[in-house]
Amino acid sequence: MDDNSNKLKAEIALRARHIINSYADFLKMLELNPQFYRLDMIVLRAVIRRYLKDVDRLHTYHDMPLIDCRKIAGYYTYWFCKLKPIHIVDKRGAYQDCLDDNELTGVSKLSFFINELFSIHLGLGRINSHYSKSGSSTEILLDQKTYNTLLYSLKYRLISGDMLALTYEMVDVSINRRTN
Repeated sequence: MDDNSNKLKAEIALRARHIINSYADFLKMLELNPQFYRLDMIVLRAVIRRYLKDVDRLHTYHDMPLIDCRKIAGYYTYWFCKLKPIHIVDKRGAYQDCLDDNELTGVSKLSFFINELFSIHLGLGRINSHYSKSGSSTEILLDQKTYNTLLYSLKYRLISGDMLALTYEMVDVSINRRTN
């Protein structure tokens, strides 16, 4: 194996560990039973690899030496929703015997939107981590209407990583305007 291949594998492993930790925190935060779900590691590595290809494209073709936290959030959100690495392994427990998506409430509704919910968690977490590391007390939170609209759009609409980055940027700028 060449040095670039080893660096890529190390980068993917590092990012995967971070996402796995975020995933565990996410399930705890929503009080979801981790035995109902499985994070598919092959698909997760594919998410990371595709994200890294997007970043490389920005570096190479758009002359962007560094990309901001909103682009990172947008591309991760996109690939997570596109490839869906979280799988439901206990459908009966996760969906609580619901037979139609119109009947979903509580845990069953969270389960139905599990990849989209986690992608938002991951995206907002990336932006908030940026602020935390820079010593800012700014925290990006979405109001319920915006959150629900984004969640629905991630599930049922085609949205590019660039559009998601723009969405995160608009939310970020809007919140920063209100707090400053």
